Amino acid sequence: LEKGEDGPWVYSISYNARSPVPDDILDQSNSNLAKIAAMGITVIVSSGDEGAWLNDEKTKLRAEFPATSQWVTAVGGTVLSDDNRTEQAWNGGGGGFSWSDPRPTWQDGAVEKYFTVANKSKPFPSEEMYNPKGRGVPDVSAFAANLVVVYPEDPGPHWDPNGTYFGIQGGTSAAAPVFAALVSLLNGERARCHGKRLGFLNPLLYAHAEAFTDITSGSNLGADEWGYTAVKGWDPATGLGSPLFDKLLAAVKSSAGLTC
Repeated sequence: LEKGEDGPWVYSISYNARSPVPDDILDQSNSNLAKIAAMGITVIVSSGDEGAWLNDEKTKLRAEFPATSQWVTAVGGTVLSDDNRTEQAWNGGGGGFSWSDPRPTWQDGAVEKYFTVANKSKPFPSEEMYNPKGRGVPDVSAFAANLVVVYPEDPGPHWDPNGTYFGIQGGTSAAAPVFAALVSLLNGERARCHGKRLGFLNPLLYAHAEAFTDITSGSNLGADEWGYTAVKGWDPATGLGSPLFDKLLAAVKSSAGLTC
């Protein structure tokens, strides 16, 4: 970050804190993330891999920080449906509503619409188990199963850069960098057209829900009996859905008045 314009334009974080974060750390982290957003840098964060995580006391569902910060784009997970053609919510994808971070205004319309269409019977949590005024997570989703990744054979100080092998990974820790890579491609296209880098994404994303495949099946119960089911529109299992690159590209160009 100290490199400014010479540093990366997009950062991807695959880390979550399931336990409540102390207020001083929460405030300092959100303050720093807001400063990063003001610098025109995009921060992508995985939503977690435990589903709509139920606390140890079995009393509250907790969306995980830093995905709950309003200054990041939180990425949930999808998997192939039984037809091997369409996507559904990944059962382990983190999601829900923050107890510490309030819902930002750019999310109001999507979340309020969700509450009007969601089936409020179980596994939907009872009223005391979630915070309807909290920041909703995730914002978007990406594929979270059987992703092919490349590893160095020996990731030590003297590893051979040609000695690589392929492996299979999954989870939102894999989905987040996938979405981050897509954002990097969008930045490249904006730069090619002499536009500014995207920076903080979320208001733009929520203004262009048509640039996502809406996921309407599956849920994120994880290993518990409570969670959220994917429905039409934004939901706390898959967010706005999975990205459609061509439509996102059109949206980011038009938002900057770019015609190249």
